[in-house]
Amino acid sequence: MAQVIFIVAVLTLWQILYSSGVWPEILFPSVKSIGKAFIKAFVEDGLGSMVLHSLGLIVKGLVIGILAALVFSSLSVISETFYAIYNMIVSMFDIIPGIALIPVAILWLGIGDNVIIFMVIHSVVWLLSRSIIDGFNAVPKLL
Repeated sequence: MAQVIFIVAVLTLWQILYSSGVWPEILFPSVKSIGKAFIKAFVEDGLGSMVLHSLGLIVKGLVIGILAALVFSSLSVISETFYAIYNMIVSMFDIIPGIALIPVAILWLGIGDNVIIFMVIHSVVWLLSRSIIDGFNAVPKLL
């Protein structure tokens, strides 16, 4: 309920500032014109299909990242040698922010969907791998 009240308060404040005429309408449009433009973008300009395409790319990256983390983490739990190598890789890549890899990803993959999928995979695989490995290591060897 607090979120709804906050949104209504922001929209009311926005409309009051628009009505005051302090800024030109091109810089500070009314809530009604923003709503109309949003609906027009979904109905006429294909914003809905663009959103679905973006969500599809995110889901592809999540699935690939989750599967890769599960496979590599499982291998690292089974093999001490693989654990040593993979733990080092996870420790190196986990600290690299995704934004820092965008230029490299564009150079390697070009501009397009593959860059987005790569960035999602990078965001998922290292964190999930670290969590899976730490979870397995937290369980006593006897169990």
